[in-house]
Parts: sequence; structure tokens; C-alpha cells
Amino acid sequence: TGDSFNPNFGGANYIDYYRLDVTDIPAGTTIVIHLSTEYRPSLLLFDRKTYSPTEGGDILAEGLDQLEFVADGTTDYLIGVSSYDENKTGPYQLTVTSGETSPVKF
Repeated sequence: TGDSFNPNFGGANYIDYYRLDVTDIPAGTTIVIHLSTEYRPSLLLFDRKTYSPTEGGDILAEGLDQLEFVADGTTDYLIGVSSYDENKTGPYQLTVTSGETSPVKF
């Protein structure tokens, strides 16, 4: 969805958001999100129904270059990609895999 400044994270962090719809994946399936980049990355996972990029909300999970979680079969997620350090941006490769599907690259 493009680089957007998010004032809810303090400092000068820019976040790219990606919708991750796993409602058609069986509950209990493990989802792995991996981020490859040259800078120190930050991955964030949000519930799309309760989080707004402009208003903020709860972070369900966060990590540096990988997140792993178990899908409940009903939640629609947002993945946030940012830099751990302020004002760092650059190219990256985002990969999402599950026990049911082949990798999806963004």
C-alpha cells in the first residue's frame, strides 16, 4: 500500500501495509511471515478489524525479520513492514507461507 508515515509509532517510522486474508485457511494453521532486507527490519501484525493505519490500535505480534502465528480461521490481518531504526527505508522481499499453500511474495 506504499510508504506511509505512522505517528502512532513515535519517531520517524514509515510503514508499508499489506492485507493478509487467511479466513479461507483452516483454523490452527501456522503462518510464517519472513522479511529479507539490507537494513534492520521490523515486522508488525495487526487485526484489520481493530487497527487503522491513521488511528492506531493493538499490535498482535511483532518481530525483526520473521513472525510466526497460528491462524484462527476468522481474523483478517494487516502486515506492517518498517525499519527498526528511524528514517531507514529501502527495498525488501516479504514472503508469507502456511502449511496449506506455496509462498506468496510481495
